[in-house]
Amino acid sequence: MAGEVVLAHAWGGPIARAMREHPAIRYALPQEGGMMWTDCLAVLASSRQQALAMDFINYLLDEEVALVTSQRLLFASANRHVRDRLPAEIRNNVAVYPPSDMLTRMEWLEDVQEAIRYYDRAWTELKVQ
Repeated sequence: MAGEVVLAHAWGGPIARAMREHPAIRYALPQEGGMMWTDCLAVLASSRQQALAMDFINYLLDEEVALVTSQRLLFASANRHVRDRLPAEIRNNVAVYPPSDMLTRMEWLEDVQEAIRYYDRAWTELKVQ
């Protein structure tokens, strides 16, 4: 990194990987709060391969597979047994597993529908400053 970024909005896994490569990078949540996030896997009702899709999801949720995935991608695992098995560097990384005091300041993103134009205008004004 060239040291040019002062503030960035990014997801936990990429930030955790950047923090590993560049120790000067820090994860911060504004006092006012921030967005909650989640990654999901779903099987479409119209899928012709529902059983295969479910097998794949179950494979990814297998404790050993989920452990390797979390270690490589630096993402939190949906398998509740994985966290305790992760190295402390990952288990205690707030970008991967935010502590409860951060989680209480986070909210799920909601569809703002027609108000999106106000958000777009505000971001545009912020970016040109």
